[in-house]
Amino acid sequence: MNPSIPRRNFVKLSLLATASMLARRKLRAGPLTASPATSADVIVIGAGMAGVSAAYDLQQYGLKVIVLEGRTRIGGRMWSNRLWPDDPVDLGAQWIIRSDSNPLRALARSLDLQVVPTNLQGIFAYDYDGRQLDDLTVATIAGTYQALVEQLYAMRAERQARGEPDISLQEAVDLAVQGQPLTDEDRRRLNFALAGQFEGPYATEASKFSFYAFGENDNESDREVMMPKGYDQLPNLLARGLDVRLGRIVQKIEHGGDRAQVTTAFGEVLEADHVIVTLPLGVLRAGSVEFSPVLPPEKLGAINRLQMGVVNKLFLRFPEQFWPVEPDFIGYVNDTRRQWVSWVNFTRETATTTPILEAINAGDFARGLEDQPIEDVVAQAMKALRVCFGPSIPDPVDWIRSTWGSDPFCRGSYSYVPVGATPADYDLMAQPVGQRLLFAGEATSRLYPSSVHGAYLSGKREATRVLERKGLLPAVKLSTVRDATGEVEVSWPSNAPGYVLQFKDDLNAPNWGFSTTPPVTRGSNFVVKDLGRAEGRFYRLAR
Repeated sequence: MNPSIPRRNFVKLSLLATASMLARRKLRAGPLTASPATSADVIVIGAGMAGVSAAYDLQQYGLKVIVLEGRTRIGGRMWSNRLWPDDPVDLGAQWIIRSDSNPLRALARSLDLQVVPTNLQGIFAYDYDGRQLDDLTVATIAGTYQALVEQLYAMRAERQARGEPDISLQEAVDLAVQGQPLTDEDRRRLNFALAGQFEGPYATEASKFSFYAFGENDNESDREVMMPKGYDQLPNLLARGLDVRLGRIVQKIEHGGDRAQVTTAFGEVLEADHVIVTLPLGVLRAGSVEFSPVLPPEKLGAINRLQMGVVNKLFLRFPEQFWPVEPDFIGYVNDTRRQWVSWVNFTRETATTTPILEAINAGDFARGLEDQPIEDVVAQAMKALRVCFGPSIPDPVDWIRSTWGSDPFCRGSYSYVPVGATPADYDLMAQPVGQRLLFAGEATSRLYPSSVHGAYLSGKREATRVLERKGLLPAVKLSTVRDATGEVEVSWPSNAPGYVLQFKDDLNAPNWGFSTTPPVTRGSNFVVKDLGRAEGRFYRLAR
């Protein structure tokens, strides 16, 4: 049994495009010609999931789009390292969560990409002294943690009703268990649950995370899948046919004139009507890119209040498998909190025959590992494994690790809300600046922060904003609704590829919402079953 892992929920969307459309395209990266174009309708900064999602949508409408990427690869924090050719390892994003409704799962399916399911309940846990915990004990730890979560939610509501200030999640946990007769064993198991269930998914310690932001947009993920050939297949396939220029480090963005100008480290100056910035929060916080005019105080405030967490992975390849074949996950109830607690049975997860274990560490401990020689890091990992599986297990024959905290192109893994910030800061991150400068990325998604689908949808959101400003997305107010079925019929060309339905109850509202189900065709019309209030809404179709 495994305690369910809180994850971000999300809406169902139709695909950006069909597999055949993507497959016809060729990836173009770096300088396309001896003198590549320096003018475009839109320049997108960053070729991660948000960037390629935005660029793809915009190009579908016939706009000239240039994507500038500082790295020498596409994908950003989606990086499938192929040092082991038969066993790519995802150093960043790894799982498609809520795979029954995630739009990325649907996209992978349309492209005929292999996925393998994850058994979220499949965990073997080992105590600090190496004893394997039985299923009942693991289930008890899970149940105790879930009960604590419910207690925390109730306590938060009471504190907010009294107007009390925010505190850290760790302070809230300490208050919740205050007065309880916890044994050393109880505390070890509580710390184990917090480390695995919270600090890994949130990329930071409970002592830093905002109690009032805890669980605001989360839901339990009951189905997840992995892509054994690499998660970064998705952004690379979306980027086919796009003008993606790799190794282009952006130094300055000028957005106050008739057209925006972007200057790279090569001295190139490119112009566009709009610039979509998908730089990670860590890069924005570091001030690596100069904005002229400077960003407004509201935007800078959100950038400085939100924080960038760190999750680092260590993949160990062994000459033989010495751990049980059954579990997807292995937990270690360490005497020292947050160190080598969470392990993935990579061999089972990806259905490979290669004996590979994956360790996941988060927060300050993960960041500190980056400063240590890899041999020392491997030695620490092996010390933990030998507690669980005995002193005679073999040493690994090879290893691969991530170092996201020191990566200058992201400076961390993904965003989180510390004490002093609120989820509303994600809305400020998403707001455009003037008429030419727009922002996308997981740190601009209040509903789905810290997630690939959040980045994906944010790219679509900003592409939509550009198309709105260019008058390419008309909105129609519906007057007829089939109340018996909940279906809404919209007259749009049914042969247009990759549409999703969007709606607003008020055209002056800042953002469009997405319908929860994809449209289907009926003759020359689209028919959508909209679960919200359809009468009087404004609808449009967007690609």
